[in-house]
Amino acid sequence: EAHHPATMRYLAWILCAALALEDGEVTKEGHNTKQVGPSKHYKELEYETLKKFAYSDKDAVIVFYGDTCKFCQEIHPQQEKAASKVLKKSENVKFGRIDLWRQGEAKLYNKFPEFQNGGIPKAYFVKAADHTVYQIPHGEIGWGDKGAKNLYKWIKDNTGFPEDFQSKKEKRAKGKEAMEDL
Repeated sequence: EAHHPATMRYLAWILCAALALEDGEVTKEGHNTKQVGPSKHYKELEYETLKKFAYSDKDAVIVFYGDTCKFCQEIHPQQEKAASKVLKKSENVKFGRIDLWRQGEAKLYNKFPEFQNGGIPKAYFVKAADHTVYQIPHGEIGWGDKGAKNLYKWIKDNTGFPEDFQSKKEKRAKGKEAMEDL
């Protein structure tokens, strides 16, 4: 069936490989020779470290990517900007990423079916309070000029630690209310 998840992942891979051909820098396996590269804010995860990272006392943003995926390369700088901005506001949110092409999708989905929806790039958010897993909408994971702003806003709106993202004015007003209640 055309909408089966495995079929959709395969079609996404073919599209990504085809678009890599546009650059003229393609390996014999059909991958783009450029790479997403290292990350300043995202911890590189593997299957063995994913569960401990995702299900902890901090909210977790987890990006699933392919190092030679053209789209993953395009959004990586915006994801870094968003993570930098979030980390300036909160110590209660952490960022990780896992290279699905290196680790293998089938192995991941067998062990972590909650991360199965969609191809790459994709991102999930795990709320610390109850370990609920949310897929971050595809349009919010770092696309375009406003990619960092959109991802930051999505995290701010969904975090279990909203007080970390309050402005100084909001914090003062809240403190003032607390003092008046005494």
